Amino acid sequence: DGHDLEYANHLAGQWRKGQDYAKAQGWITNYQIWTNSNAREDEADVFLVTWFPRMESPQEIEAREKMYNDYMKTTAARGQAESGKRVTYRKLAGSMLFRNQTWRQ
Repeated sequence: DGHDLEYANHLAGQWRKGQDYAKAQGWITNYQIWTNSNAREDEADVFLVTWFPRMESPQEIEAREKMYNDYMKTTAARGQAESGKRVTYRKLAGSMLFRNQTWRQ
């Protein structure tokens, strides 16, 4: 769509800074960017993948959001506005929650 560099710069900048902070806090264990080289129509071409050691409680979510916003020098309202601006060159397809299934012994 002609905005690949713009989105890549966002991922390499603000997104990566936030992910590195979350990893340093122990909130996540890893993150990666996956690209779908042969995306079919209406299929995502970029997946932002994050590993969590466990799902957080509502209280943890609120505390982490405050810590994250303080670290990033932003607010929830500003973050939503910036995300909304990216819709001009990226289509948000939603989120997915994958679970690893293991064999029973």
